[in-house]
Amino acid sequence: MNFVSVDAIGPLSTTSKGNKYILTAICGLTRWPMARAVPAIDEVTTGEFYFSEIVSRYGTPARLLSDRGANFISTYVHQFLKQIGCKNIMVTSYRASANGMVEKLNHSLVSVLAKIARDERNTDQWDKYVDAALMVLRSTKNTGTGYSPSYLLYGYEFRTPAVWMSPRLDYVEGEEEEELKERIEMIGDKLQGVREKARAYSDERKAKAKIRYDANVHFIRQYEVGEQVLLKNPMPESKFGDKWEGPYKIVQVNKSSGTYHLTGRNSLRLKHAVNGDRLKPYNNDVQRMIPDVLVSRASDQFQRWIENNRVNMLQAREKAFFEISF
Repeated sequence: MNFVSVDAIGPLSTTSKGNKYILTAICGLTRWPMARAVPAIDEVTTGEFYFSEIVSRYGTPARLLSDRGANFISTYVHQFLKQIGCKNIMVTSYRASANGMVEKLNHSLVSVLAKIARDERNTDQWDKYVDAALMVLRSTKNTGTGYSPSYLLYGYEFRTPAVWMSPRLDYVEGEEEEELKERIEMIGDKLQGVREKARAYSDERKAKAKIRYDANVHFIRQYEVGEQVLLKNPMPESKFGDKWEGPYKIVQVNKSSGTYHLTGRNSLRLKHAVNGDRLKPYNNDVQRMIPDVLVSRASDQFQRWIENNRVNMLQAREKAFFEISF
């Protein structure tokens, strides 16, 4: 496995074993899925997942892609990957589409897991069925490659209960060696051809997906150092919360990735770079101001109007009381 994407699912309902999260991973070429139910997502469980579910079974991947979750970017995990010779790549914040392969796996895994747990009438103990759900995904044809993950990884389809064959009883001396020889030749020749075909098919699918994406994507404005911008808030506190925050000042431009480093109030720098599609220009001119900022200004004015009227009403009451008293 040369390239692996990782992510996490949860929190889910806590099982009797204390598990409420699932750590997931997927091979970029074969789409082979990996997963483990865990009680918590931290640097320790993440390191154990990397070693037990990936490295010890399939070797060390050259690159590992993750989001910027605290467990994935911790010093412990970073040093572990560095020592085994694996390059840790992180997507930009709030950019789930950059790790879309594992996001799709998460959706499929949860769907299959829910179906199996419901059929067994035991949804509270969902962690019992993670391995069964993985077997389903590993033996199912992947739309991105045209093959099942098991075929691309091992060179043959999984023998599941639906396709089990009776064991051979007519072996003669030497046939086992001959079959092993054929198996080795198949791995060396046929499997290579199958993987090349899968790669071509996958590249074709990605190219078509890019065409669809480009057709719907709008031009992303390029910003320069020193410009003031507003940053889109992906998780407003409420439906009436501010969708845009700022203004922020651009202090560094990464042209190759289309990301920017920003500073906010008191020149405090944001920890991570943000993608340009989460920014829009900030203009202090009221006549040309961003609509969301105008709404914010109007809200502030309305609150001040309420406060002024409240004060005026209190003053009027005090005056009326004073006149009645005298």
